[in-house]
Amino acid sequence: LKDPCELLDSMVETFQPNADLAILDDIDRQQAAATKIQAHERDTTHAQLKSLSRELDIARAKAVRPTTAPSEEEHASQMVELDRQKFLLAKEIQDYE
Repeated sequence: LKDPCELLDSMVETFQPNADLAILDDIDRQQAAATKIQAHERDTTHAQLKSLSRELDIARAKAVRPTTAPSEEEHASQMVELDRQKFLLAKEIQDYE
């Protein structure tokens, strides 16, 4: 075996960190770009979610039957009563003529 110092010297001579550093710099740049894209997509998605949530709240509020509106059964009975009154009135008009 060679002397450890000579072995280290020969390794240091063949060691060229520039290529490795360039690769690491490229990785850092790509990671920064990916992080920026992800942040933009996250913000865009969050804004869309807020908009859709507002639309959902508005739609829910519109879908609720007002308390002043009659129920379906009450509405049906009112329509029957109005029809009955209409026919009675028509009969009275016909009898009057």
